[in-house]
Amino acid sequence: MTLNQNNGVVARNRHRLNLIDIMNKKEIEKQIDVLKNTIKWFKKQVEPHDCGWMYTTIDGLKHRIKVLRDELKGKKPKHWAEYL
Repeated sequence: MTLNQNNGVVARNRHRLNLIDIMNKKEIEKQIDVLKNTIKWFKKQVEPHDCGWMYTTIDGLKHRIKVLRDELKGKKPKHWAEYL
């Protein structure tokens, strides 16, 4: 393979990586939207008593949204204990 052919392969691979990055970003954004809608649903279900587990679930979903947003910003995922 010549140098020009190598450059073409590298350029195509970069293009593929950019497409994959775009697809991953769209997928992450979609996941965030789904989690936000799930939080809205849970908030409507909360009653005055016996719903503590729902608040815990909502907090877990909010944390997951934060992790996904960090991923979108290109930050390395942290171990769960680092968020405490």
